Amino acid sequence: MNQGDSGNNKEDARWYYLAPMLMDGVIYAKHWIEDIVWEMNTDEEDTTSEVRSSSKDKRNKGFIAHIDKLKSYLDAPEEIHLGRKPENLLETLVNMVLGSPAICIYRSNGRSTARATSLAKVFVNNFNLPESTAIIDLAYGRCRDDNSHWQNVLKYCKDGCFQAMIDEYIHMLKETAGFQSDGNQYQIVHDMMMDSLKIHTATYIADTYPDFKKRINGADRKSDGCRIRSSYAVGFTKDAGDNSKVVMRKENIRNAFNSPMRPFVLATTSIGQEGLDFHNYCRVIMHWNLPSNPIDLEQREGRINRFKCLAIRQNVADKYGKADGITFKRDIWTEMFEAAKAEKQNDQSELVPFWCFGKNQSVKIERLVPMYPMSKDEVNYERLIKILSLYRLTLGQARQEELLEYLFKEFKDTSGLKKLFIDLSPFSKGKEG
Repeated sequence: MNQGDSGNNKEDARWYYLAPMLMDGVIYAKHWIEDIVWEMNTDEEDTTSEVRSSSKDKRNKGFIAHIDKLKSYLDAPEEIHLGRKPENLLETLVNMVLGSPAICIYRSNGRSTARATSLAKVFVNNFNLPESTAIIDLAYGRCRDDNSHWQNVLKYCKDGCFQAMIDEYIHMLKETAGFQSDGNQYQIVHDMMMDSLKIHTATYIADTYPDFKKRINGADRKSDGCRIRSSYAVGFTKDAGDNSKVVMRKENIRNAFNSPMRPFVLATTSIGQEGLDFHNYCRVIMHWNLPSNPIDLEQREGRINRFKCLAIRQNVADKYGKADGITFKRDIWTEMFEAAKAEKQNDQSELVPFWCFGKNQSVKIERLVPMYPMSKDEVNYERLIKILSLYRLTLGQARQEELLEYLFKEFKDTSGLKKLFIDLSPFSKGKEG
């Protein structure tokens, strides 16, 4: 490769993609290109429609032209003649190493170029969306030229610690899958990530006052309201017609919400109240109403207060992220939890540190209950919280509701009720006797 042709001393943008490829070596670069071509040909995108198939062929045609050009460079690297190196070449290469989604995924999930390439393509598509472009522009300013956007994306990933984010996400996916041995866990984790990342933008119909007025006046009986596209918030509700497509959509939404990527807000009715986990990346819950039953309140919060939930992990990282013995040579999260477990006191429950963190935790589950001042919701909320501390006392007893009401009325100070408890919880093990 020759630099600085006598007739061309302008900055040559080809340095950005040729420098890392040639530093990795021609053989490795060719193997990587083969993986790209294979991934492109096995794309799972729905091409049953002729229009979609034609659109995909047009996109691939331009992409293949770039791939063919890269192949010609790698077949004869000594014949490459480049202009002057860009001034920010070194900074850009460092940002690639630290923040490129493909490189970060490659390091974290089995060092497979094929898996890293297919996942990176999904991230590229997401970063090219209008709302994503607006976020990058807001953080680093509007693009000055054709190279600005992708370089700003690299800065965004580096500044946002993409590597740390993907390490934590892969750790949680492995926990979810419950691997007992290495086996093909890397491919399983890859498939789980692909399912979570391919969630599509949702469209909701919002009824507006003008549309409502038209319907009741008979001017436009077919008016259903306006359509609103939502990318970062999604509804988890019971849809009409519980067919396989709807069920798959719900499962995809749940998996996507349990990832560090969008959607970041999940609005659900009572169907999300019990039996589903939303704890991987959520520690704030807003109650859209106050249930009549205190157990329902606990069931809702139990969706995010679970094993290795976000609040637990944030506490562990805050306390043990810089602890002695953390080598960063293995799974960093396994190392931190091992350090936390080693420091656990003998009289503490086995639930520490995976289900609870004990005293002096800096991060906790947050409960938001929007209430008007002086409203009946304030009274109901105080009643629910007080009964919530009592209802376990009635477990196994006959006529539980009547007993609960009696205790609620007779014992103004609930601290004295502890003497009546038969405490079988593992959390209290070793504290008494």
